[in-house]
Amino acid sequence: MKVCTGVGITLSIVGLLWFMVSFIVTLKVYHNVKECVRPQNYEMKQVVYKEDNIHRIDFNMITGYVNIGFHDKPEIEIHHFDRYKKGHLFDANTVNSKISNDQGLITIISESPAFDFSSCQHTSIDIFIPRKTSRHISLTGIIKTGAVYIFGEHSIPVGSVDIIVEVGYIKVKHLNAQALSLSSEVGIIKAKDIMAASGIKLNVNTGSINSNQISTKTLNANVKYGVSRHSSVVADLVNVETNWGYSSVKDVLSFEKNQKIYVKTVYGKSLLLLSNPHIDFAMSNKKGELLIDYKQKEYKCNVFLNKTVSVLGGKCNSLIKDAPVNIAFVSIDSVYGISEMKIEKDD
Repeated sequence: MKVCTGVGITLSIVGLLWFMVSFIVTLKVYHNVKECVRPQNYEMKQVVYKEDNIHRIDFNMITGYVNIGFHDKPEIEIHHFDRYKKGHLFDANTVNSKISNDQGLITIISESPAFDFSSCQHTSIDIFIPRKTSRHISLTGIIKTGAVYIFGEHSIPVGSVDIIVEVGYIKVKHLNAQALSLSSEVGIIKAKDIMAASGIKLNVNTGSINSNQISTKTLNANVKYGVSRHSSVVADLVNVETNWGYSSVKDVLSFEKNQKIYVKTVYGKSLLLLSNPHIDFAMSNKKGELLIDYKQKEYKCNVFLNKTVSVLGGKCNSLIKDAPVNIAFVSIDSVYGISEMKIEKDD
């Protein structure tokens, strides 16, 4: 009995010590991360341009993040910060930063040493565009490691937006653009509440894409390894491809009477949820499952299965008498995995 009691006390003490050490280490890691994300020390440059002749803003950065938004002032304002952790001596010679305007093209260049936790040295750029701008200003930029945040406003159209973050994060909300292109080698892309007149392109090599409330002519999303999710999309052409992972498209409508939807996952699962009145579909794979689910009280479907080439196809039509004549031509493919389509009336 005494032996059991002694063992219990020992384990309790060891557990308490482990918890205290883990707690201290966690606090230390949190403090270091916080110091790196928002270090207290920085060197700042501020540049102001009249927006009369500005047609594009371009940035090129090694490490850091960019915030883009709008303000009520009549000028374009650019705040450039070289940030570094408290206790670290900042060496201006290690940084090459420049902001220039050449015939309406604003160029922002920031070159700094590779990121390390000892100094946490990185760049942040804040770009403010006038709400009453007279031009549709285009936005382009490349970041090696970091993030880009764009917070637009529907009442303020911009030109083409083309952003690349090789490793990091891209978030775009409430944007009204002529065209939108977002790319990342390793990272996350999030796009919400977007209007793009000519089209949207989203590309990730390894990571994820998540788009919601999209209105555009064409939507193209490509993920090599990861997840691609899209919901509440209005587009005449939707093309979602994932090489290895998971693809889902939910609630898709169109401007024109004829709509084309392509969802392909080479290895993994493709899922499409529709409420369109008329659907002409084809589903295929080499090995896996082909699934279609619909409510017989809402739709009449004629389905055929070609076992020789593993194709499930057919047509589904809404039973509502005054349903629109819009037709969705659907293709759902997977080489090895699951292709699934669910059809139900939008309440």
